[in-house]
Amino acid sequence: MMHTDPRPDSVANLPRLAALFAEAGVDALVASSVENVIYLTGYEHWPLHVFREHNVFAVIRADGRRALIAPRNAGEYLAMCPPDDCDLYTYGDFFVASAPFEELSALDRALVAIRQEPAHEDTAGRALHRALRDLGIDGRRVSIDGQAMDASARARLAESLPAVADVDGTQLMRAVRRVKTEAEVERLRTVATATEGAMRFMLDSATVGDSEFDLVRRFEHAAIDRGIQPGHCETNIGERAGGCYPPDRDVRVRTGVAIRSDCGGRYRGYWADTGRNRFVGDVPGDLVKALNATRAGMETLVELVKPGAVVSEVAAAGIEAVRRAGLPEYRRHHVGHGIGLEMYEHPILTPRPNGERRTLVEGEVINLEVPFYAVGVGGLQLEDTVVVTAGGARFLTSGPRTWAP
Repeated sequence: MMHTDPRPDSVANLPRLAALFAEAGVDALVASSVENVIYLTGYEHWPLHVFREHNVFAVIRADGRRALIAPRNAGEYLAMCPPDDCDLYTYGDFFVASAPFEELSALDRALVAIRQEPAHEDTAGRALHRALRDLGIDGRRVSIDGQAMDASARARLAESLPAVADVDGTQLMRAVRRVKTEAEVERLRTVATATEGAMRFMLDSATVGDSEFDLVRRFEHAAIDRGIQPGHCETNIGERAGGCYPPDRDVRVRTGVAIRSDCGGRYRGYWADTGRNRFVGDVPGDLVKALNATRAGMETLVELVKPGAVVSEVAAAGIEAVRRAGLPEYRRHHVGHGIGLEMYEHPILTPRPNGERRTLVEGEVINLEVPFYAVGVGGLQLEDTVVVTAGGARFLTSGPRTWAP
């Protein structure tokens, strides 16, 4: 797994969190999901994404004081990149030999300190309870984000806390994370720019005879060169672009086809998800018509993005614009989604209101997408990332200049 810039500075929106805590009547929150731990503490270490059985928790009080509970086998990372403004608790065993202390480098001495100085317990649960006690949370209303806890762990925690709030910590964190800080927006801009740049390189360099596999590998290398970890890359050629297939070594670029590409990447925990197209030679007229129609849908979505806009109405208007512009049978289950520490965050821009009038919020970052899939014909992908501002949509990708092939 690729290593990105490890500096563990938290980007949490603490004023928003405090306001939501007050509104919900909550004094503290225990977070267990990888994304919420990263958000609250700045601690991102690749084993978080791999060893899911190694519990990592973050605890935060309404006043912003935080604690991180991490396994001792993360010692090297914690020594090099101490968690930002957090009390540290470790758990578990990880045995290493050592040269005499006086012979160690400054970094190795920090590693020894990480193994000796923080409060330590044999299990994650005990370390979490110790943190809760030290933070003075006993007897206060605590909300629990139980995404990364099994049912028995959640039950044990609830039993040990005398005042567990009847407020879902997962939903509370989702509400906190929805409005991005400037630091978060900058990370999203960085990863969006790099992902789009890698995709442009892949598509611009595509020549007759290149396979789907060649193109995807080209994107991955270009993403790494730009300092991000490559994510998904659904890049299909010709008729196969009517679906989202894994890359094929035998399907090759030829004249008269469209290449549809939907690629992502990650930087310091934050995701990009971008869609672009490349036409090679003269393509079928139906795809040209579809490109013009989906562009019209994208333009409508961009025009309607603003704080207070009803999500379902925005989505329905974008779909209707595609229909009016030449694809009368066009349908989509959604035309966008929030993005941040997770590739898909709320809101989902669906035309189905489901009894809700969920509205866009200033400061959230969303992806707008108007794809076209026609099995046996081909497909197109337009997808851009924008910040919702008082003045409308502010692009983090390059916007309309790159919607054309």
